Amino acid sequence: MRCSRMAALSLVAGAALAGCSSGTTAVHQTYGPSGHQFSVAFPSQPNSEANTKGLLTGLPPGSKAYGYDVSPDANVFSAASLPVPPPPTFAVAVVVTRSAKTAQGFVQQLSEVPGIKQYTTSGLSGYRFVGSENSPINQGSRISDPSASEGVLFLDRGAALYIVEAITAQRAESQAFLASFRAV
Repeated sequence: MRCSRMAALSLVAGAALAGCSSGTTAVHQTYGPSGHQFSVAFPSQPNSEANTKGLLTGLPPGSKAYGYDVSPDANVFSAASLPVPPPPTFAVAVVVTRSAKTAQGFVQQLSEVPGIKQYTTSGLSGYRFVGSENSPINQGSRISDPSASEGVLFLDRGAALYIVEAITAQRAESQAFLASFRAV
């Protein structure tokens, strides 16, 4: 998802981030800042950026944000006014807040978004959405492909938030990307 998407989800939850990938078989590598690393099946080497205005938009004060994406769109973590990136897009944002309470509160706010379901994976709990890109999670955002499938995870561990997103042509591909995520 875009940082702009991040901002859109942020409006719903207080912050927003996300991304996606393609259908290529991938090898798990480790990404992320020290102490908050993760592995996920990106289809190719992701682009990365840290603490940009786009990433930080809508996040709790004092947060640090790191974005990783594979997308045909070069501006996945950009201004909130940009459209949702086109498929295939795969992204992960790691947000390090000032406290575990702040991270938990941020994720908890997402429970009110229509279509978001409680989710647990690898000992982390949070929320997950899998459905059409044309859904309440993108309300207020311009969407690139209304027929695309989108999957998003919002997980917290300590002071860290993990926002994982896939926008693909096939629902199963979005689900597979989300399922490949592991905090390490």
